[in-house]
Amino acid sequence: ANHSMICPTNHKLMFFAHEGITYYISNRLWLHNAENGCMKNIAKQSLDNDGNLADCYGHEMWAPDGKGMYFVKYCCSPQPPSGICYVDIETGETKLLYSKYNYWHVGVSSDGNYLVSDTADEEDDMSRVVLIDRLKNTETIIDKVHTTWQHPCHPHPQLSPDNSKLVYCALENDRICVKVMNLF
Repeated sequence: ANHSMICPTNHKLMFFAHEGITYYISNRLWLHNAENGCMKNIAKQSLDNDGNLADCYGHEMWAPDGKGMYFVKYCCSPQPPSGICYVDIETGETKLLYSKYNYWHVGVSSDGNYLVSDTADEEDDMSRVVLIDRLKNTETIIDKVHTTWQHPCHPHPQLSPDNSKLVYCALENDRICVKVMNLF
């Protein structure tokens, strides 16, 4: 199985990911150019000395300018550190940007100034919802929510187009709900 997303600035570019168990799926992030039919892996994943996957990637999201993808290098990666990463689709340069928490999903504001994420802290039934201000370089927990760790009860936060609201899922009174938080 795979999932795909069309580039926000060029409808002929489509990102797709090879899905599967994160410990075993290497070369996960791909780009297809419909104009010339070319496909390329855009984020090389490291292997350890035994040939096992050292970088576990997932939960990708286009940058609003269409020049790259944000994704999470999971805390289960055998080769630390983990966190929110960015890959430039032209150069393939991959950077770890934020690693204060055990990030799980990443969302991007329409202007690229903010990232939002939830955390995969499985020592309890809570996931933290984190707002990352890219201009101030801060990572701030803005809520803690109960989760079942099963779909559809992943917080998976997303910002409204004007950055004024944050939307995410939570478990409250044994029911999955959608929370809306006013930010600015």
